[in-house]
Amino acid sequence: MELSQIKNIAIVGSGIMGHGIAQTFALGGYGVTLNDISDALLNKAIQQIRSNLNTFVEFEITTSDGAKEALSRIKTTKNLK
Repeated sequence: MELSQIKNIAIVGSGIMGHGIAQTFALGGYGVTLNDISDALLNKAIQQIRSNLNTFVEFEITTSDGAKEALSRIKTTKNLK
């Protein structure tokens, strides 16, 4: 498989590193599935990503549309299957 063929990324764990990795890949155009053991942890991760993206918009690192698109690329799940 060629690296350029990779379109989707799965991340197990939505903590400090997990949500940051998800955010980075989503900004890079990848579809991301973020996995953790509870809805509460996943919701917290999405809230943090949303906050980070708002900061990126504020400092003109990305646009408002870019932030919305990145967030739309992230799906969450508690199921590893």
